[in-house]
Amino acid sequence: MKNITYNGADLFNKDFNLYRYEGIRYMASMNNIKKEFNIEFKEKITKALSIAGLKYKKLVTYSPKQYNFEGDSIDLVLQIEDIEKYKNYIIKNRRAIDKALASNVSYDGYMATTVCDVRSEIDNIDNNRGHVFSPDCSIVSFILSIIDFYFNVEEYVICDLRMKENRL
Repeated sequence: MKNITYNGADLFNKDFNLYRYEGIRYMASMNNIKKEFNIEFKEKITKALSIAGLKYKKLVTYSPKQYNFEGDSIDLVLQIEDIEKYKNYIIKNRRAIDKALASNVSYDGYMATTVCDVRSEIDNIDNNRGHVFSPDCSIVSFILSIIDFYFNVEEYVICDLRMKENRL
């Protein structure tokens, strides 16, 4: 099975950007945030994904080389465990998923890379039999929408006590 990685900022609707903080231990902070987020949500994420035939693998941190267009994120890595279960899940939840996808439609000419409806996702599944298929990010986001991802990133940022301004 292939591991598929999804941007956590999109899935969890959470801002993990640390560039706005000064005087922190960056890597220690990112690792601490990931560890605590995993403790808080791994079981819930695993359960939600399994209902749809998907398998939680792990969380990984991502930091861009430049912060111009994107920021830090904690990304979700998953696998497709049962493609038929996934297909049945989206068919069963078609109305709600189509409604969520419709709310994501752009009317300003921007071409989104997400599917526009459940029918498109089913076509992608059927057309990729025997090939690599990745569930659409918007549908994975819908699957995880049953979870309240309340998490205060600031609680887990670690100050660099070697810096004078951080000492008591």
